[in-house]
Amino acid sequence: MHSIAAECDVVLSASIDESLPQTLAGLMRMGLIGVACLSGGIDELIEDGRTGYLTSDCSPEGLADVLERAIRDRDNWPAISARARQRIEQDHSLDANTGALLNLMIEGAQLESTPYGRLAPSG
Repeated sequence: MHSIAAECDVVLSASIDESLPQTLAGLMRMGLIGVACLSGGIDELIEDGRTGYLTSDCSPEGLADVLERAIRDRDNWPAISARARQRIEQDHSLDANTGALLNLMIEGAQLESTPYGRLAPSG
């Protein structure tokens, strides 16, 4: 991943199957400009024109258009990269992900402790 970051300026995620590709987030954290097709929760990472470039048109033409828009906006890349890194560190850091996982586990444990979360006794 480090060699990609050293040799590229932009990372394109054309996937419509992943909600938040970890490779995209990792490369954006390293300073690459994220360009993506809107799918799942990808808009939690990329805010169009602010932390990267986003399209809802996942066709080849739509992807070409969003890439062209990103390249034409090259003068704004330093600010976009800085905002993306800030968002990733704030919302998708190891601490944030660990906290979210722990909260999910606690919520599950609380559900399990209610009569609605347990299987009814057979009888």
